[in-house]
Amino acid sequence: VVLDPRRIDSKGNSAPAFVPTENWTIPEGSHLQQGSETIWVPLATGTFVITMGAYGLQANATLNVSHGIAFELMIVGDQNISSDFAVNYDVHACDTKENCWSIDGEWSALPESSLSLDNNTTNGVILTPLATGVVSLMVESFVDGQLLDTEMDIQIHSGAAVSTIVMIGTGVQATEVLG
Repeated sequence: VVLDPRRIDSKGNSAPAFVPTENWTIPEGSHLQQGSETIWVPLATGTFVITMGAYGLQANATLNVSHGIAFELMIVGDQNISSDFAVNYDVHACDTKENCWSIDGEWSALPESSLSLDNNTTNGVILTPLATGVVSLMVESFVDGQLLDTEMDIQIHSGAAVSTIVMIGTGVQATEVLG
């Protein structure tokens, strides 16, 4: 954002005013670039107040910063899960400064025989494991006019024991685990 400090006289005439960096109060993490113009570079999204003091006067401005153009997608959810539980995963679009926001996407996974996907959630998917091992969860989405995609490998480990199997010669004996 270009900051253009001005001096206004009693007749309403305007002239440029040079204000050194130390006379500005800016949000933590952001910074000022001074040259022929003073430019404020925000770090994150949100509403921020910038204050300038010079010539015995003080002025402030409230600025609303929104996210930039989507640069990548990010899957949000656990990478190590139990086969006992269905787990929700969301997808976020992120700009180059890692400001992220929830979006909708088209989900898929491999191998398909290892899991079930329920796409009937807002901005996400519910993954229900059917077997143990590694599955690859993938999502793609059109964001800001471009197709983006990403994937996440998820390790599915066995859940709580509900029975045991004992091999006896040529037969199998199953015993239910109690408690």
